[in-house]
Amino acid sequence: ASYSRHLLLHVCSGAWRWHTAESKHRRAIGQMQEEGEEMAAQLEANRVQMADYRESFLQWSDKNQMRTVEIHSEVGELRAQLVIRDQELAKAARRRETLQKQLDSK
Repeated sequence: ASYSRHLLLHVCSGAWRWHTAESKHRRAIGQMQEEGEEMAAQLEANRVQMADYRESFLQWSDKNQMRTVEIHSEVGELRAQLVIRDQELAKAARRRETLQKQLDSK
């Protein structure tokens, strides 16, 4: 009887240790699953945020490109005006020289 009781105690103790270890293992798995789900949710939030940043950047880039084209156009117009102005100044200088020569010859 003593041996049976000792054996039963040994079996019950082993079963309890196995049950305790199994419970800890299941809790650890559950915690890891929760952490994994949280990480997946965070990754999805980051993905959405990056898509928003990308869209904002592309809109900014498009506006910037359009403004750059406008500026280049304005610069081209100003250069054309400068060429015309230079031609007008050269013409006026020649006219002045002609008039000065006419005055000097009299």
